[in-house]
Amino acid sequence: MAKRRKKSQPKKKSRAIKLIIVILVVLMLATLAGAWWMFFKRTPSFTGDNVSLNLTGPAESQVGELVTYTITYANNESTALENVELSLIYPAGFSFSVASQSASNFGDNKWQLGTLAVGQSGSLSIKGNLFGNAGVEQTAAASLTYQPASVNSTFSEHVQTKTKVNNLDVSLEAKVPASVQKESEFEFPIVVKNTTQSDLTNVRIKVNWPDKFALVSTVPAPKASNTWDLAKLKVGESETIKVKGKITDEVGKSDKVKVQVGLFDEQDNFYLQKEQEKAIKVVDISGELKLLVNNSENLNANPGDSLDIIVSYKNTGTESLHNASVVLELANSDLLDSASVEVGQGGSYKD
Repeated sequence: MAKRRKKSQPKKKSRAIKLIIVILVVLMLATLAGAWWMFFKRTPSFTGDNVSLNLTGPAESQVGELVTYTITYANNESTALENVELSLIYPAGFSFSVASQSASNFGDNKWQLGTLAVGQSGSLSIKGNLFGNAGVEQTAAASLTYQPASVNSTFSEHVQTKTKVNNLDVSLEAKVPASVQKESEFEFPIVVKNTTQSDLTNVRIKVNWPDKFALVSTVPAPKASNTWDLAKLKVGESETIKVKGKITDEVGKSDKVKVQVGLFDEQDNFYLQKEQEKAIKVVDISGELKLLVNNSENLNANPGDSLDIIVSYKNTGTESLHNASVVLELANSDLLDSASVEVGQGGSYKD
């Protein structure tokens, strides 16, 4: 009997070990299942595909026009977004006016939105004046940066929109002469007229003179040697600038005068809208004039004498003369018997 009891002890010990192993395996599987549940079931997942950001603005605008940019955003992920910041890079010619929400920086282009809950959305509008050279597209770009609550990384979204700046319907006319006498003063007007449908502010007129041009005077006086600023130009209103000067270039040379009109912003940046370029040729307008009385250049006449007066002109300049005329003025015309005056072909006489 004693020997039989000794043989049964190892079997009981083996069963206990197996039971312990089974219990440990079950506990391990339960732990893994719990961990899987915690990380893959209970924690919301972030895909990165369900955060939306849109930026809208006008496709076209007039230079200096007040425009509005609208930014919309939404969190369609299954987790909240933290440390959300919205920023907007303005076009080069944009002058900020107001936003629907106060910015968090001095540049008025960053907004701290805090946390976006699941399904939360919002919008922001910014207004300002858009300047730019005629026909040039201006680009605005928006960015949204954030950190998902379930991820230790920062993500961002980016969008942009473009606006074409159309030229102003402004009339510009520079009545520059086609030719001028060397070193002789000449005058020409520059006329700018507001033919748009609204009043214009901060209008600037610029003139680029030839190298050999000497400015004598202008009316009105310029802001600088070649710049005139108009604080306001009403609808249908025109402004005339009278320029007087002379060119010292050699005869036969051609010089150019370039006149520009546009607007300027608060930073004094100039945005060209229209320009005209006119060529001026330096010419020699000269001639020889000869007067003979009874075939003499120095005649002493007596009362009652008949006078045969001949006036001749020779063009010694570089240009042809059109519609030219020669006028003879007599110092003592009251002594002349007007009834006896006879005028040759092409001439006329006024008493």
